[in-house]
Amino acid sequence: MSSIKLFNFSEQEEYKHALLLYPFRIFYNSIDDKKSPKILKFTKNREIPDYILQILESFYKAYALFIQEQHLKSPLHEGIYFDKGAKFIDIMLADIPLQKGLVAAELIDNQHYFEAIQNLHGKSIKILLDRNLILNSATPIHELFHVFQYNYSNFNNMWFMEGLARWSQNITHKRANIEEKLPSSVEELRSLILRAHDAEYFWRRLISKCNNKIDFIKILLEQSALQAVELEKKFNLTEWSREDKKSSSNNSYLFKAIVKTVEILQIKPDEELQSFLESMKEYENLIRDGNIHFSDLSEKELQELESVEEIQGELLIDSTSLSTLNSFNRLKKVTTIKIKNNLNLVEILGFNALESIQNLEISHNVNLENIYGFFKFFTTIQKINGYIKIEYNKKLETLLFLRGLTHVGSSFYLHHNRLTSLQGLEDLEEVGASLSLSSNQLRDLSPLKNLKRVKGMLGVAFNQLTTLEGLENLKEISTIKWGQEYRTLAIQGNKDLMDISALRDVQSSTKHCIMNLDSSNNYKRIPEENSQFYKQSISITSGGLKVDTKDIFPKCQHTKTKILFADTWVNALSKIDWLDAHFSEFKDVNRVIEYAKKHGIIYIYGQVYNAQKFLFHNKEGLKKADLKFLVNDFEVVKLLLDKRRFFEFMIENNLEIYIPKYYKNSNEISYPCVIKHINGANGDTVRIVYSKEELGVVDKDEVVNEYVLGDTEYAMNLFYKDGNIIEEVTYKKTYSEKFYVLNRETKYKMMDTKIINPYLDEFKEIIRCIVPHATELLCCIDYKVQDNRPKIFEINVRLGYTLARNGDDFKKIMDKYILETEK
Repeated sequence: MSSIKLFNFSEQEEYKHALLLYPFRIFYNSIDDKKSPKILKFTKNREIPDYILQILESFYKAYALFIQEQHLKSPLHEGIYFDKGAKFIDIMLADIPLQKGLVAAELIDNQHYFEAIQNLHGKSIKILLDRNLILNSATPIHELFHVFQYNYSNFNNMWFMEGLARWSQNITHKRANIEEKLPSSVEELRSLILRAHDAEYFWRRLISKCNNKIDFIKILLEQSALQAVELEKKFNLTEWSREDKKSSSNNSYLFKAIVKTVEILQIKPDEELQSFLESMKEYENLIRDGNIHFSDLSEKELQELESVEEIQGELLIDSTSLSTLNSFNRLKKVTTIKIKNNLNLVEILGFNALESIQNLEISHNVNLENIYGFFKFFTTIQKINGYIKIEYNKKLETLLFLRGLTHVGSSFYLHHNRLTSLQGLEDLEEVGASLSLSSNQLRDLSPLKNLKRVKGMLGVAFNQLTTLEGLENLKEISTIKWGQEYRTLAIQGNKDLMDISALRDVQSSTKHCIMNLDSSNNYKRIPEENSQFYKQSISITSGGLKVDTKDIFPKCQHTKTKILFADTWVNALSKIDWLDAHFSEFKDVNRVIEYAKKHGIIYIYGQVYNAQKFLFHNKEGLKKADLKFLVNDFEVVKLLLDKRRFFEFMIENNLEIYIPKYYKNSNEISYPCVIKHINGANGDTVRIVYSKEELGVVDKDEVVNEYVLGDTEYAMNLFYKDGNIIEEVTYKKTYSEKFYVLNRETKYKMMDTKIINPYLDEFKEIIRCIVPHATELLCCIDYKVQDNRPKIFEINVRLGYTLARNGDDFKKIMDKYILETEK
């Protein structure tokens, strides 16, 4: 440890010190904050805390053991990390008492700490380490073993990752010698793969069977790498997502790696080991990983599939020769079954042992007349968590095989068949997304008498209905985007439909019902005047054209959308004609709930930071009161509020091309520049500085960045959801002078023009990086354009005020917001 070197950094840096002992750099503070050791003692070195020296020594010794004794390949010289460009292993001290340590699969770049030292430049493997580990903790060797695991393969199944890492602790620490009998059946293997750290006892037992225990780990990791390559080839996998790394499909490949390791080491199996090896072979026969495509299978493989009990993926059947399907009678569990494009298929039988299925699709089988399979599943299990799509089967007339079905978790599509009856759906109570019965030959909806809720659009268009009788107990449907238009209820194309009174209790969850119907129909019976149906806003389209609602429903009154806001932006929001805006001081949660109940409000939107903070901290109580809202993830909020953290985040994630130059040192600054407080808002603390003399001393809570020239900037209001920008409105803002700051005074002097944003793909990738784990983000991105590339000043964690002054634009995003609160 004599070659250690200490580096001290400026007060502006997140970490103030780094201790180097190649290949490790440990970053820490010594000021009693969350990045400092919990106990600060300096008995060994007056400049370096004892805790830091102890941690560094533990990692250094563990690294030497893995390289020199276990003969594992160095992540800095070969392997996945090396291929990504890893030069160092950086240990970052943090306050993570629960996790103790975390290893990142992706590299980081701490080069800015060592700008003047060329040989310390380069990317590094990141280990986040708790600041309060016990003396002689096994956490360093445990986390470092994860580094070596990640360097060989992308498998991240817990029984493999955590079980082996816990086993590695025995190399340096004396621990209770606990073992357990090896699995001897498929059921015991299923139990093993559900475990995490306690899978250590399995690995102890397995390794104890090996004479050459040191080579076992090396060969196992090498074989896991080879199996990962096989998996990549089979599924054409080029980039591993988080889900891919943890997929249950990986288990078969890891079992193959174990079998191959035993073969290479020529371990003579005793009865216990032999039973374990046989159970893995049986697992492979009974449980197929990944998707199975029927038309690709040989006769021999078809026979083998008769014994399959579980498919960890999709079963696709599309054969041109098949007329009767009567197979998979031992299959108990499968993710998705798709029986489609079978040109000669007349009937479906089989699937009699099925106990678990996520999705079912039977579609585009032009000669399919009868479905008898799945009968036992629906009468006993009664629900399906995913979708059911039975569509485009031109000769299919009945759905009797669905009898017993009560709940569908997602979409339920029954359109474009030849259904004359809905018998088989008598027990159906709820559909988790849209229910489409359109384009059949239905005359009667009476089997739907138990249907209460459809969390999507309901379509019964293009049938032969004369009445909607059967929908009397339906209370709730939803407005969704169907194709290129929003839709709640589609009943058009039933030329003899005269009675729609069964809609009397139907309401859209958004309180806005969009109906598609035939304006030529002269309905003889409509919902009664005092029914729930009219307690919502109703829009009608016919043939793509809007129809005056009162032409169809004379008693319908125009209803505005009620939303509760924080008590700001009152003037702008109150002027919007479609909006019944209410305002409350977001301080006392009980008062907010009381106000909402008194005024019949179910939707809330926090349009400023303090309101978002209130919603975040009181979300459980508000949701128990049945109030609906979305709130930005607060870790993301904290990142975006702090201008320094935001700029540094963009740089760390190789996104610096999308921000103005960020100056950390005064000798870097080009003038004019912009200086602002790290938590400033509304442009209040922003000023343009034209010289070094004018800049003076920069406060520790201020940041300095490049001033992007130009009299035009942009404000992009967006709603990001599950990896996509689902709605956005962008305004171009032009000022009369070249140098300006957009603030409370100048914003009313700007010319605002709505534009089509050409940078949606770039912004989507940036947001994906910022919110990798959050599901949604409502924000406003302020930017200019330089060299045909957006340069982001800041991302506000709210929608912009300009949007609130434009009612139609505000409605675009709030309609989506309301729809998403219903999910």
